[in-house]
Amino acid sequence: MWNPLNIFSTIDKGIDLASECIEDPDKRNELNAMLGKVKTEAAAAKDALDQQLVLAALSTKTVLWVDALYKMQRGILSILSMGVTIYMVHAGVHDPISLAAGLAPAAGYNIVKGKGKQ
Repeated sequence: MWNPLNIFSTIDKGIDLASECIEDPDKRNELNAMLGKVKTEAAAAKDALDQQLVLAALSTKTVLWVDALYKMQRGILSILSMGVTIYMVHAGVHDPISLAAGLAPAAGYNIVKGKGKQ
């Protein structure tokens, strides 16, 4: 399937093919100039689209407490996992596999997501 964002590589391939196939230097230069113009216009359109996407993202309304909860999810999950593990130890569960299962959600999340912002 053709991806419109790969137009730059498509234009470059077209320039390369034209350079190989067209023997007349004037026609080859004319085609290269035309494809270069198309490439410049495509780059300008991509920049305009990127700017519109950024403006749309900035104008998105957010619910403050949901955004804060999302940003604190790693800490909340870690604290809840430690709390469950501490409760299990005080309740008399000394099975290492059960204790590991209590800590697994936070550890798994940290493994999958990485270190986060440093």
